[in-house]
Amino acid sequence: MRGQIHDNLRAALEALRAVERVRVAPPMGGAYLFPEISDCADEERLLERMLEAGLFAHPGYFYDQEPGCHLMISGLLERPRLLEGIERLARAR
Repeated sequence: MRGQIHDNLRAALEALRAVERVRVAPPMGGAYLFPEISDCADEERLLERMLEAGLFAHPGYFYDQEPGCHLMISGLLERPRLLEGIERLARAR
């Protein structure tokens, strides 16, 4: 399972780095990424936009990711679903 999570996070990092308005760093352990959405001023509005795009996300402030607008992305998802979510994130405005 650790290998699958590691591979998923590596694939997610690669996909997220291609999204212009997202900044993301490798995880410092664990199974999650916390990308920052650079064109965001309101994390609650960001979550509303994500729901409108068919995405469910936890806000970064649930995990002490402040300041800025962050989302939590889990490496536990099946890879096709994970990458589809990142594609939706890239298209969401």
